[in-house]
Amino acid sequence: MAFPSREAADCAPPPQSRIEPEDEAASSSSDPLTFDHIFRATYPNRGKLGPSRKRKARGAVVYECLLCSWSNPKRDNAVYHAKRKHNDAVDSFRNTLIDRSSDVGPPSKQARLDDFYSSSPPSSALRRVFNPQRYTESMVALLTRRRLPFSAVTWDEMQDIMLACNPVIKDLIIALRHKAIRHIAVNFSLY
Repeated sequence: MAFPSREAADCAPPPQSRIEPEDEAASSSSDPLTFDHIFRATYPNRGKLGPSRKRKARGAVVYECLLCSWSNPKRDNAVYHAKRKHNDAVDSFRNTLIDRSSDVGPPSKQARLDDFYSSSPPSSALRRVFNPQRYTESMVALLTRRRLPFSAVTWDEMQDIMLACNPVIKDLIIALRHKAIRHIAVNFSLY
């Protein structure tokens, strides 16, 4: 059983307030320009029974321009209307957005992932991902299996390769020839 007052409330169209262009310009200074800033989606047949006669349907959507009296049921036509008729408003918003931001990229609704993470991790995190045992075994393998000269550990290029991979392990790099020979003597049974 349906209550008469409830049916009347469901069938009544939602209250609609028209945003004037002055309000639009004021709101665009703080929010990125989106489809909803220029158009409002309304449902003129809202609350009527659907084809099954059991449920109420939302009905067809009609997009109304908030800057003029234009309306159309197609979203693509609404976008075309905004580009064609209100291009100056869209361009002025983009110009103010570019002036205010350091990035020239397009505005997005979602926050960027790099906003949540620091671009350079702390040095302690970089030190934790370095595996000294694997590094030592690799250096010993280069010197014994690949027959690199023992002086290769003193080469600036070899140290630059390691520091390019992980810049905070400067004190963990094998940089002395006698230290490399000591590691080979300890791990010689493996090679």
